[in-house]
Amino acid sequence: MHIPNVNWVYNLSGVFNIVTIDKAYQIKNPNTAAHTTVAWLQALFHVLATASVLPNSIRDFKGYMHFIDINRNL
Repeated sequence: MHIPNVNWVYNLSGVFNIVTIDKAYQIKNPNTAAHTTVAWLQALFHVLATASVLPNSIRDFKGYMHFIDINRNL
């Protein structure tokens, strides 16, 4: 995963506590720009909404795990 430049004027890392993702299937692939962008935000909590609730493969589930892992800082 690419690490954003913290000195970049448009850096939004850590600015949001909660990020809501509609059509969450678009972030299941960790090799996409959408997944990387949401990960860069480093929100404390993610709400993932999708009509495709069942993953097609274990790889899809692994892509979601980055965003549904327990955050003990809450």
